[in-house]
Amino acid sequence: MKFHKSSLFITLLLLCLTTIYLFLCNSVAEATSSNKPVLIVGDDIYYPPYSFIDDSGNPAGFNVELAKAVGEAMGYQVEIRLDEWSKTREALESGDIDVIAGIFFSEEREKIYSFSLVHNITHGDIITAKNIKLNSLEELRNKSVVVQKGDIVGEYLKELDLNINFIEVATYPEVINLIEKGQYDYAGLLKLPAMYTIRDGHYTNIEMQGLILNQNHYSMAVLKGNETLLMTLNGGLQLIKATGEYDIIYDKWLGIYDEKDLRTIVLEYMWFFLAVILMFVFFSILTIVLRKLVSIKTRQLREINLDLKDKTESLILSERKNEAILSALPDLVFVLDKNGVFLDYKYNNGKNLMLSEDSYTGRSLEDVLPLNIANLAQENINLAFETEALQVFEYELDVNGSMESYEVRMVKTSQTEILAIIRNITSAKLYREKIEYLSYHDGLTGLYNRRFFEEELYRLDRERNLPLSIIMADMNGLKLINDSFGHLEGDKMLIKVADVLRKTCRSDEIIARIGGDEFVILITNIDHDQVVNLANRIESNLSEEKIDNLSLSVSLGWSVKTDNTENINDIFKEAENMMYQKKLYDGPKARYQTINTIIQSLYEKSKREANHAERVSDFSTRLAKAIQLSDGEIEKIRILGLFHDIGKVTVEAGIMNKDGILTSEEFDIIKRHPEMGYRILNAVGEYSAIADDVLYHHERWDGSGYPRGLAKDEIPIQARIIAIIDAYDAMVGERSYKKTKSKKEAIEELL
Repeated sequence: MKFHKSSLFITLLLLCLTTIYLFLCNSVAEATSSNKPVLIVGDDIYYPPYSFIDDSGNPAGFNVELAKAVGEAMGYQVEIRLDEWSKTREALESGDIDVIAGIFFSEEREKIYSFSLVHNITHGDIITAKNIKLNSLEELRNKSVVVQKGDIVGEYLKELDLNINFIEVATYPEVINLIEKGQYDYAGLLKLPAMYTIRDGHYTNIEMQGLILNQNHYSMAVLKGNETLLMTLNGGLQLIKATGEYDIIYDKWLGIYDEKDLRTIVLEYMWFFLAVILMFVFFSILTIVLRKLVSIKTRQLREINLDLKDKTESLILSERKNEAILSALPDLVFVLDKNGVFLDYKYNNGKNLMLSEDSYTGRSLEDVLPLNIANLAQENINLAFETEALQVFEYELDVNGSMESYEVRMVKTSQTEILAIIRNITSAKLYREKIEYLSYHDGLTGLYNRRFFEEELYRLDRERNLPLSIIMADMNGLKLINDSFGHLEGDKMLIKVADVLRKTCRSDEIIARIGGDEFVILITNIDHDQVVNLANRIESNLSEEKIDNLSLSVSLGWSVKTDNTENINDIFKEAENMMYQKKLYDGPKARYQTINTIIQSLYEKSKREANHAERVSDFSTRLAKAIQLSDGEIEKIRILGLFHDIGKVTVEAGIMNKDGILTSEEFDIIKRHPEMGYRILNAVGEYSAIADDVLYHHERWDGSGYPRGLAKDEIPIQARIIAIIDAYDAMVGERSYKKTKSKKEAIEELL
């Protein structure tokens, strides 16, 4: 007690001496100048609740009010300047400002600045998107983290040596926006400014991880060497703390965020807790007393009202319930003795019985079941009596020429009897086997799937299996085939590729479909030359196959692991890279062949379409020359004329060659051909330049065309040329559903 009193006395004495000294210094300053000296204080422009610009456009926050209070206490006229944090630090170092109102202490910063007495202690946190949970900072290793430029949290994370890629921005809102929009997943920020920013910005996709980062002292700071000003600031801080002004400022801005420990909460709500405890004790005692009274009364009533008749009726009711339960079960229920002799049985479907209904009682297991099954059942009966635990086993039985599966559950019911429940699980077993098959196989091709391949890859990655080879295969032009001929045609191509791989490879070689158009072959104990021979055989066999005039084009790549020190993932990547290199050559070639097949298929559907395409190409080329387009544009229009109706390959031949007027439904199908043509040509790099013109060649100058309803100059010039020639040829050509016009009539209608 004496120690506390002496400590308090010394503190008050030092405070009084400091106040007198500062008062004298302030009096001298006022005597020498009629105006108060100006103290320029800088801080972050958006660092709530410490410093920010409020709705009125004025500086606000804990640091701002604290700086003003300290300055005014020491006789200064305080000027607040808020800017981006990095610029504020540069301003102090260049002498444009005198003080930074709030800055965290670090040994690195102490080389540049002198720090005042601590006026706050706080810490940082990691901010993430909603669906991310961090358990430790180690999980940030090799990740990208957004921080404010020059902020203490960023400096702290850099010291952890986690190989983090730091994204530095000027303000906290910029940091939070990057996380909210999903551009980055992680940010390191001071906790309170981050909370303010999230609240004021109404962000919804943000999660604070609750990690305490770099809990550190927060102080004012001056440039190193300005110790006189530092002493003045320390004196001002002591003065406003003594007057209670500091507490008012602190409670206004930071008090609501103070985290109370358990002891503080308990002391604050002690009377409430005591009241609840007393009430709980009172009602517990009351409950015990009432339960005792109720128990006594209940027992007295039961003894009075229960008689033999009630007990008998209860027994009958219980027996009926048991009968109903057994009748509802789809199982056979038997009662057997220790020796496996049938004592009783229950069933709800006589078809499940192997023998007639009256042929079980008194017979043994050997009399009813095959010997192997009877022996298995007897073993489980013995175990049930020995362990008094439930015994479960399965067996298969030939029933009327069909193999059926059964599950048997046995439990001891008395010292001499056992209850056996038999259920037919054939359907369930088949379903389970089907699920197991599908979990490791591709449903379309029947090959293994990616899950099985990955498990086998790591299982076989052993020295005894070296050389271990991987062949990657990727089907070229699948998307183009799907868009042009439908996904059923694409599925047929995939199935055919799988069949070729299956026939070419040995039965012990693992073939899997690991993606939409990707296959992989995993082979043990095969060297590089053997892999090359196998790849050549695959390519040769694929080249001999066609599906509806479509050739199979597959790019192959391979790699061989010969040394146990090599990483199997690197071998996989090498095979994949080789495959992609070959795809650079094979892909365009396959797409070009597919385009030719599409055109051939279209012309086979309708000879009229072939003649129409040639005429449109010829007339369009003439018109392009007449309006003096460049040679390159003329060539583009020539090709466009040939391919402008390529999308009609998806239209049924019956609609294309129909004699008579199309129905509205048929016309809607025809109207989709520009979009289908666009999708087909856009998938082929060589023809993507004319894809837009194919899409727009049925647009009209007045906006009445399709599919987009473009008008006038919105329609590309090439598409306009094709539209004019297409309409002209349709009017003067053969049409079974409308009278053919003369050239003069067609031109007049176009004009």
